[in-house]
Amino acid sequence: MANENYFFSSKPYLKKLNVKNVLLKQTSVTRDSNNKATAYYYDVIFKSNVNTFIEGQQPVFIEYKAVELPIIESEITHVSFGDTIVSELGETRPIKIFGTEGAEFDLTITKSSDSVSSIVSGNTKTFTPYGTISAINKKIPITSSIIKSGFCEFLQDFPMNITASTTLSGAMSNTTAMSVTSNAGVAVGDRVIMGQITGGKIIKVTVLNPAGANTLTVSGNITAGNSSNVKFIRSETYDINIYPKSGTTLGSNINQIKPNFTIKQHISPTLKLALTSSHCTNPGNVKYVGRVNKFGTELNTISGAVSGTHAVVTNYSTKDRFKITYTLAATSSIWRVADATLPKWSSTDSTASSWTNSVYKDTVSKYGASTVAGNGGTHIEIFNIAATGVSSGTLTLTMDVIIKKWGTEDVTMTLDLDPAYDT
Repeated sequence: MANENYFFSSKPYLKKLNVKNVLLKQTSVTRDSNNKATAYYYDVIFKSNVNTFIEGQQPVFIEYKAVELPIIESEITHVSFGDTIVSELGETRPIKIFGTEGAEFDLTITKSSDSVSSIVSGNTKTFTPYGTISAINKKIPITSSIIKSGFCEFLQDFPMNITASTTLSGAMSNTTAMSVTSNAGVAVGDRVIMGQITGGKIIKVTVLNPAGANTLTVSGNITAGNSSNVKFIRSETYDINIYPKSGTTLGSNINQIKPNFTIKQHISPTLKLALTSSHCTNPGNVKYVGRVNKFGTELNTISGAVSGTHAVVTNYSTKDRFKITYTLAATSSIWRVADATLPKWSSTDSTASSWTNSVYKDTVSKYGASTVAGNGGTHIEIFNIAATGVSSGTLTLTMDVIIKKWGTEDVTMTLDLDPAYDT
């Protein structure tokens, strides 16, 4: 039998010194899971017709060569969980962990906002930078595959990220004014979830406490009775981390720095087109609630852009394009042109655009540093910009807007008219 952590690299044999009547007969062999021989068993056979206790009997030797067993570490090779973005309304995802057979690990999923575990039915606890939290312990099963690899799989629920639940403290009749029992935990930008909001309409909180404590202004009209239930949800990030057990390592396809993986849960992004001027009462904002990472052409069935005061929207049938007509009354005197080249639009160069946040993706220098931060990925183009009413008290400004692709964050693009027109 080989010593612990050793195996026989070749079959042991009998070395004899002028002795012809000693033989070995193998009876069995023991091998480990990698088919390496760790023990041989023999019967020793001796044949003689004379006294075996003759003085000076020659010795025999069993020769063998034992080699230390190689240390083979199991490996987690990669993790599969589908898209890196989950629905704001919640969804259940299969998560697969691939690796070599026998690889053992603990897996945790935590919310970035509070580091609380999102695993409900964990089978172990593990120590993490967030403390000791619920985790799932798994081991890649033994497989008949020649490459000795496999995977573990489980279902993970990513629910709506509800930040507050309350009830109406007064009825709402086609209004944006909301009174609730408590608005603790509610923030501007939270999405409002109510059974009375139908047709996939997205309504968000725009103002906190506009008419006293526990009042809200929301982005769309709602009709609902007193004491109706209302919930508020917000974006969240989930961190997925793998903690390998002894003898298991993380493969090169896995980020070695925590978090190993992240999943984002964005609420539907709002595009707000604002206009300011020191020479008129600023019109209301034009708003359009899209869907995360969707192309404009994919959203023909949603409601489209919404008009503001003195800013009338005309939605085209495709809903990825709309027209804005601003009607701007001068607070004094008449309108005149300050710079005939303005306003101008660019979605790639912030210095060439009269709107803020018009650049939809980061501008990166040749050295890898971000020189201009993008707006979260919402890509629009504004064109056919025209003005009438110059030299009068009312300026009419029109433009077409096309939604190329929605991003992940709310964005406000503001046009300051003062460099283009004054009074």
